[in-house]
Amino acid sequence: MNKGINLASGDWMNFMNAGDGFFDTSIVEKVVPLLDNDMLVVYGDTVLDYGTYTSLRTNLDLSNMYYGQVLGHQSSFTNAIYQKKNPFSLEYEIAGDYDFLLNAYIKNKDGFKQIPMVVSVFSMDGVSSNNEIQSTLERIRILKKVKQYKLKIRLAYYLVLLKIMIKNKLPAKIIKRINVGERQ
Repeated sequence: MNKGINLASGDWMNFMNAGDGFFDTSIVEKVVPLLDNDMLVVYGDTVLDYGTYTSLRTNLDLSNMYYGQVLGHQSSFTNAIYQKKNPFSLEYEIAGDYDFLLNAYIKNKDGFKQIPMVVSVFSMDGVSSNNEIQSTLERIRILKKVKQYKLKIRLAYYLVLLKIMIKNKLPAKIIKRINVGERQ
């Protein structure tokens, strides 16, 4: 992604991974009038695509960012000047976007603007979704680095890791039943 940052010539950036995309073909047209050059990140909501069904993930309060990925880079537009000065860390294989967004939030909480629309469709069959333990451990490393791995957050991450480990041990048929039950 950093190679793309260096080559970019526009005022704003958005990053999509394989399998992800904009919610509809007119999203960029709808978002451009809402971009504010005083902001670091302008973001909207995300549709999570599980393959057989989808669900809407509305962005949580940004103060919950310490507990996990509350907004995705697929639904975020980042100020190009800020992004070029603060490229993604190569220290993390999966959670570089979390590291970038968390550090931007810590530096300037008022530099984020939420827009009232669904921006992207995020494939739940990607690298971060298929490597949940590694992704979670990387987020923990990031929190330790920025000195935000406090007791309450630590307990929340222990619970996340426990849920992932249980889910990974359950047969796929049971997981599917649980996921269908959550949608109802």
